[in-house]
Amino acid sequence: MEAQALIKAGACGFETRVNVLSESKFKTCRVEITSTCKNIRALGEQLKELEAMNEIKYGFEGEILLKAKKLLKGCCAGCVVPSGIFKTLQVASGLALPQEISIKIEKKD
Repeated sequence: MEAQALIKAGACGFETRVNVLSESKFKTCRVEITSTCKNIRALGEQLKELEAMNEIKYGFEGEILLKAKKLLKGCCAGCVVPSGIFKTLQVASGLALPQEISIKIEKKD
């Protein structure tokens, strides 16, 4: 299976495309990440292959979030892209159904 995502990170204006190809939830997934953000491009270079079951099993200690924690510092620590990568991996592996994700933030005075 294959799953794709377009992630618009927010006020920074950066966009990321995630493409994941998986034969099954028990096989290694091929991950392709392109982004207008240099930090996400660096993250993508370290996430070329992932085990979907391990990402679910280890959660916050999985490769995606551990490498994001190492690379995304300061303002980027709150980036939504790593979650988008995780969700795309789940869909490609047949571990989740495709569903649009949204965060709407409003400032209230």
